[in-house]
Amino acid sequence: MIRIVTNKSDNHILQFIGIGGPMSDTETTKVHYIEPDAIPPEVITDITSYEYDGIRFTKLDPLEIKMQHINDYRIQKIASMSSMCNYMITNGIDFNNEHYSLTSTDQINIFRLGSEARSENPPTLIYHADGKDCRVYTPEEMISLVTKANTWISYNTTYYNLLKQYINACTTIDSILAINYFSPLPSPYSEELSEMVDISP
Repeated sequence: MIRIVTNKSDNHILQFIGIGGPMSDTETTKVHYIEPDAIPPEVITDITSYEYDGIRFTKLDPLEIKMQHINDYRIQKIASMSSMCNYMITNGIDFNNEHYSLTSTDQINIFRLGSEARSENPPTLIYHADGKDCRVYTPEEMISLVTKANTWISYNTTYYNLLKQYINACTTIDSILAINYFSPLPSPYSEELSEMVDISP
């Protein structure tokens, strides 16, 4: 017996499995058992161009096949851009000729100190740049550091969200592949980014 794995939502064939692989249905996929001689040769050589409903194989419309493949590339590209966005944020910022990482823990510490710096009677504000010893920061200095960190986080988060919209609007695989995290956004996404976040010096 051969197992055919399909999407539950649209019956698109994902793979044929002889040995190993999933044995039962999941939330998003369905497993069909079928005799090898019941599978048409043209299906075996081009499985992603067919759907299977448990009874018959149906060839997908060429446009549907194309859009399915494009969507696969979109998903991969968006996942890659999401990872890059996270890296850009956590890698941090330069401030007063020193570098500050912005991991989740760093953000908690910096924003807490920023809140204390804005209080009526700020306590002693002690922090450190990457690789540096702890020192006392003035309230003004800490507020400026927090402002720059917050702007950097907002910029990358906004840029990624607009980049994702741009990727989803692409209609060819080549245009999706050409995008990287530092790609300039076309109109109207570029205007939206400028309106939302200003990172000019």
